[in-house]
Amino acid sequence: MTPRRFVRSAAAVAAFTAIVLAGIGSSSPRAKATDDDNDGNESRIQRGLEIAPVSLNLEGKNRALVGLGSYIVNAHVPAMSATAPAPRSISSFLAAIPTLANRR
Repeated sequence: MTPRRFVRSAAAVAAFTAIVLAGIGSSSPRAKATDDDNDGNESRIQRGLEIAPVSLNLEGKNRALVGLGSYIVNAHVPAMSATAPAPRSISSFLAAIPTLANRR
């Protein structure tokens, strides 16, 4: 490869790289790791504090984050609970597996 072809190839690669990096940098949204907008979550925060299974010590902690975390962990409904009764024991669960598999 002659020096002139090498310079052309290197310039083309450099230009392409610059265009790609400029596109990535200008189109990516700026994100923040903190969520300061607790107005939309206030009902979930309050509900999370109400349904906590243990007493919560909020001293030195962010009330909103503790309440929202409690809501996320404790307020969910498992998908199966809405459609099928929970098994009374592990043996009844294991006994139902062949029945469920043969329903197809």
